[in-house]
Amino acid sequence: IGTTVEIQPAFDVLAFPKPDGWSLVDVPADIPIRVRINGSSADVGVMEFPIDIPKQSTLVGAVLSLDIANYDAWPDLPSFDIFAKPANGEIDVTDPNGGVLVGSYPILGDDRIYFELAEERLQRQLDGPFLGITVGPSPNVNPLQDHGAAFATLDYSPDLGFLPPTLTLRYETSALACDLNGDSICDLGDLDQLYAAPDLSQQKIDDWLVSASEARGATLLAGDTDLNGDVEFADFLKLSGNFGATQATWGLGDFDGNRIVGFPDFLKLSANFGATSNVASVPEPHMSLPLLFAALMLLRRR
Repeated sequence: IGTTVEIQPAFDVLAFPKPDGWSLVDVPADIPIRVRINGSSADVGVMEFPIDIPKQSTLVGAVLSLDIANYDAWPDLPSFDIFAKPANGEIDVTDPNGGVLVGSYPILGDDRIYFELAEERLQRQLDGPFLGITVGPSPNVNPLQDHGAAFATLDYSPDLGFLPPTLTLRYETSALACDLNGDSICDLGDLDQLYAAPDLSQQKIDDWLVSASEARGATLLAGDTDLNGDVEFADFLKLSGNFGATQATWGLGDFDGNRIVGFPDFLKLSANFGATSNVASVPEPHMSLPLLFAALMLLRRR
């Protein structure tokens, strides 16, 4: 499944060649109108883009578009280097150029320019809630010459016709049959959506378990209320605590889809009690059906 998202930066920074170095500007404060990158003042623009794409998605394209506010191509064409790194919403002003080089481009004119970023390098930088992008002068920006350019920042006056920087990401997610809510993960959220359907049945639950087991590479069984791969005492406590509940879901202990936590669900859990799909897990001590039933009755009396 292919998806395209367009993102505008949440933060913008100007770096000046001064001893104090940095001027941090936060939205919606008074943001400078441009970042100059030329021989006389090689500022560095640092932006952070909020990232909200599925963790298991594959990036297939990335474009950073900037409006060029000023442009001087004498004696050589100016160019920008673009770096990327994971970010958390707090711009690191001590290391503006940190990260991985994802592009280096000449500036050919004063129109909006579209930088195609190296998506394989960028993919590895999408680990945080924000993506940090640094735009600075390429090595050919000679401090003794005047060739250079400036790009419009987040809050450049729209009256002048400039648009803010935009990061366009194209990514693909696998179409998993068990991924009912489209987050590329087969988990309790998908089961909750399945249980909300009016045509819920045991067969649909079984089909989901088979699909989710294939996607995870580990067998999921009835009784595993939290889908951690183990049918254990914590699952028994969850079922016993909700015994008799109506409008119930898998996570509460309803394993047959009748939306009631009852004795049939207890039998399913007891049949799989101690089973594990996690190699590192320590199996639960075996408990016979009478012992589990006795524990259930004891907990119900309390």
